[in-house]
Amino acid sequence: MSQEHQPRNHEHAKQLESIREDLDKIAQNTHEKEVSKADSEHGQAHHVEQLRYSAEKHAKAPEAHAAHTEKQPSTHPISAGKQLKEVSYQRALTRARKKLSAPSRSFSKVVHNKAVDAASEVVGNSVARPSSMLGGAFVAFVGTSILLWLTRRLGYEYNYLLVIILFVIGMVIGLAVEAVYNTRKQLK
Repeated sequence: MSQEHQPRNHEHAKQLESIREDLDKIAQNTHEKEVSKADSEHGQAHHVEQLRYSAEKHAKAPEAHAAHTEKQPSTHPISAGKQLKEVSYQRALTRARKKLSAPSRSFSKVVHNKAVDAASEVVGNSVARPSSMLGGAFVAFVGTSILLWLTRRLGYEYNYLLVIILFVIGMVIGLAVEAVYNTRKQLK
């Protein structure tokens, strides 16, 4: 009897194993279908709710927005413009210097040094005004012409230092005339 039971048990075990595998496949397919159905029904709604919550969380009330903007330091547009101009100026100098010879490049570096530029601006805004240049040139031209005529007529020797002295005197006269003109303009 034991021999009869063995083949049956063996066949029965194979059938049970086959049934278990079929049940596992069916359960897995059913689970996948349920998950995809839940995702399609509940998952979208849940996802929409998460997005809505996230949007509301990141949205600011007008008071919070006003408080937030007051706390941030504002960058002044003029300083950004100055920085942009400075960067642009330095790039233009670099491009121009690449085209120069070595001695010209070093001279350009000296001339465009910040200290030299500052001194040049001070001189340009005070001494080298158009009125002083015009006055100096006019007085030097008229004075030199008169002096040259006198030296030729009277037989004296012409002194070239007088041209520079007349130019400086003309610059002072030009600056004085401009100061008087600006003072009268301000009084009106």
